[in-house]
Amino acid sequence: EENYETRRRLLKKAQELDQTGISFFQQGQYQEALKYYQEALALKKQTLELNEDDDNEDIDDVVMKDQDKDEDYVDRPISMKNQLLASVATSINNIGFLRQRTNSATHEEIMSVYKDSLQIKK
Repeated sequence: EENYETRRRLLKKAQELDQTGISFFQQGQYQEALKYYQEALALKKQTLELNEDDDNEDIDDVVMKDQDKDEDYVDRPISMKNQLLASVATSINNIGFLRQRTNSATHEEIMSVYKDSLQIKK
């Protein structure tokens, strides 16, 4: 139950950070957006680690409990772990894009980031 609440809180915070990053990106404040994307990515990775450490309840159980609480929650055929992995890949992609946009990475570094993102999404 404690890990469930921790994961739920981390995922919610990561979503909020992503939204703040998007807002800064849309305003052209790329360094601020990058900061929020990186924080969101760290929380997503932490959530995945918690899931691997807990044998009693996996991340899909967190979603099922949330579905029971939220009438507007839409069932998805994809597991929550896969959704979270896709979200991690998107964060990596967003960070790579911002680094490209701000010329703070080489072409090779950016291509490596994009490849990593695609590999996770597979």
